[in-house]
Amino acid sequence: MWDKKTGQINHTVAASWQAKDIRAYLASHWSTVGGAGTRENLSLRRRHRHVLPQ
Repeated sequence: MWDKKTGQINHTVAASWQAKDIRAYLASHWSTVGGAGTRENLSLRRRHRHVLPQ
């Protein structure tokens, strides 16, 4: 995704990985994958609060 020597980001490669970004997927599909606040979802939100939308 980036050149280790120069630190330059390869934006083509970064864009191709966008579809595999779980954080972006959850943020854009939260209404269908987030659930309605059940006990299990509350526990999931606590454990994964750094990737789930607020």
